[in-house]
Amino acid sequence: MARSKCIEEISKTDFNKRIVRNMKKIMDKKSSKQNVVASKLGLCPSALCRYMNENRCPSLYLIYKFCQYFNVKVDTLLKEDVE
Repeated sequence: MARSKCIEEISKTDFNKRIVRNMKKIMDKKSSKQNVVASKLGLCPSALCRYMNENRCPSLYLIYKFCQYFNVKVDTLLKEDVE
């Protein structure tokens, strides 16, 4: 079966990098400290740091909680670049 041309093919690594890059931009835009965000997401600061350094891939649940905390849509993290 042929894939739709509107579906962008992207590797898991690149997808993870995009999400984390957009998470960082949102945190910077809101002037949020990693330790405060980690606490609000129910993580220890070192765990959030591992996500921010792209050593771990955030789960869908973590992405959902992040979006709830920052009041952004999940689609925002999936976009090419957050402004």
